[in-house]
Amino acid sequence: MKLLSVVVPVLNEEKYLPLLLDSFANQSEKNFEVLVVDAKSEDKTVENAEKFKDRLDIRVIETERKNVAHQRNAGGKAAKGDYVVFMDADYLVKKNFVESCFLEAEKSDADLIIPFSYPITSNILWKIYFTFQNILCVMSNLFGKPFGVASGNLIKKESFLRMGGYNESVFVFEDQYFFQVAKRHKLKIKYTNKIKMYFSLRRLEKDGIIGYFYFNLYAAFYLIFKGPVFKKFYDYQMGGQVKVKEK
Repeated sequence: MKLLSVVVPVLNEEKYLPLLLDSFANQSEKNFEVLVVDAKSEDKTVENAEKFKDRLDIRVIETERKNVAHQRNAGGKAAKGDYVVFMDADYLVKKNFVESCFLEAEKSDADLIIPFSYPITSNILWKIYFTFQNILCVMSNLFGKPFGVASGNLIKKESFLRMGGYNESVFVFEDQYFFQVAKRHKLKIKYTNKIKMYFSLRRLEKDGIIGYFYFNLYAAFYLIFKGPVFKKFYDYQMGGQVKVKEK
C-alpha cells in the first residue's frame, strides 16, 4: 500500500501547528506520516507537536538553518512515503484530504499535483479573489510558467529527488520557482479542485493589503521576466514570527 508523507516546516508555530495536526489526526485515511521540521523554535512548537504522538505517526526533525526551502528539503529527504505533501503550519484540511490525495494521484498518475487553496474568512470578497487566483494558477501552466499555492502540493518522492528539491538560495517564491523547475524537468503537473485546503490570512493582516499585493506582484513579475528572486527586497518573516493584529 502507498504511503503519504506530510512535511511541515515550522518556526515558532505553537499557536497554529496544533490546529493543523488535529485536522490530520481526524483523517479518514490513516496511511500517512507527519514530519514536523523545526528550525529551533523558541516557543512550545516542538512540545505541542509531540503531544500528538498517540494520535499520529509523527516525527520531529530539527534543522540549524531557519529557511523554509531548507526545511522542506530536509523533510522530503527523510520522508518514507511514495508521495510527499508540503504543508504550512497555518493551514487546515478536511477529514478526506489524505484520501483525496491518493485518489487523485492514482487517477492522474501526475508527478506533481497542485490543489486549490481557500482563505479561512467570512469575507466573500476574499473568497472570490482567491478562487480567481486558483483559476489563474491553472492558466499559468498553459504558458509554461506554472504558479500555485506551495502548501498542499503533492509530489512523487522520486520526482522530488530527481529535480533536486527546493532551491535554498531563493529569497522568496521558492515554491513558485520549484513549480517552474518541475516544468523544465518535464514532470507531469496536474491542478485539481478535488483536493482543497484552507489557510489563515495572517500574512495579509500583518502586511496590510497594499504591502501584501506589492510583495506578491513584485515577486511574481520578477520570477516571470527575470528569474528567481535571490535579493532581499522586503522584510519577509517566516510563519510564527509574523505578528498579526489581535481581533
